[in-house]
Amino acid sequence: MNQAFRDLFGAKVAGAVASAKALGQVDHSGLKGALREVLVRSLLRPFLPPSIGVGHGIVISAYDDQSTEQDIVIFNRASLPCILIDEESGLFPLESTLFTIEVKSRLNATELEKTHEKAARLEKLRHTPGETTPEHVIPCLFAFETDLVQKTDLHRYQELIGTSDPSIREICVVGQGRWFWTPQGWHHTPPTDTYSEVAGLIDGISSVYERVQATRSRPLLLNYVD
Repeated sequence: MNQAFRDLFGAKVAGAVASAKALGQVDHSGLKGALREVLVRSLLRPFLPPSIGVGHGIVISAYDDQSTEQDIVIFNRASLPCILIDEESGLFPLESTLFTIEVKSRLNATELEKTHEKAARLEKLRHTPGETTPEHVIPCLFAFETDLVQKTDLHRYQELIGTSDPSIREICVVGQGRWFWTPQGWHHTPPTDTYSEVAGLIDGISSVYERVQATRSRPLLLNYVD
């Protein structure tokens, strides 16, 4: 552990959480959403390598499929080019997209169900054929706080999906914990006063993206335009 690094990271997350709570008092959903996305990107971008981009928009496939609008899209800059409307927003080819993150200021049952439905639709996008079976985009959910007191959002999600495999593969709720799914089941990072749950999310993305990208084909641009 490096004390200075830990303290600076904790201060950065604490500032983002405080800003998100203040934004929660603003009665304008579009403004709240845009600003919360910027806050989360400010936590992600400094800890990801330059080859990994962070944007906002829609994931598309070569088969004319598309996702719903995604709050955060984490993509590989070295793969197929993305079509950006501005510096961050646009269309992201499926083969380039590694993670998506839905951002909530305060998570509740309705927002959790909407996020699950968006992740389930994303799962249906079809990859172009390759030498190996491609690992799909990993949908994540990040919330600055939750309306739950007696149980966790993982329990709420398990109640929602029953015995089905989850469409949301990672859940991080500040102050509650982080859960990520593998074929062996759910794994938990408990919350700490230095925000280990948030550090776990960032570390998970940093340590997994190369594995995901290695399973992907690299189709020709013509697959998307012709």
